[in-house]
Amino acid sequence: MNFSTEGAMDTAQRLYDGGFTTYMRTDSLSLSDEALTEARKEAVRMFGDAAISATPRQ
Repeated sequence: MNFSTEGAMDTAQRLYDGGFTTYMRTDSLSLSDEALTEARKEAVRMFGDAAISATPRQ
């Protein structure tokens, strides 16, 4: 996403403060199927169908 370190941490903090995350884990790139599905739904809700690819990147 081309964030600076500060930008990434600011975004992570805002997600936590907004109740979208409960624990920031930085040692894994894997997402559960449930998290992936819900994140894709939220992206569509917020930005429309064009915001996501046809299939999730795994």
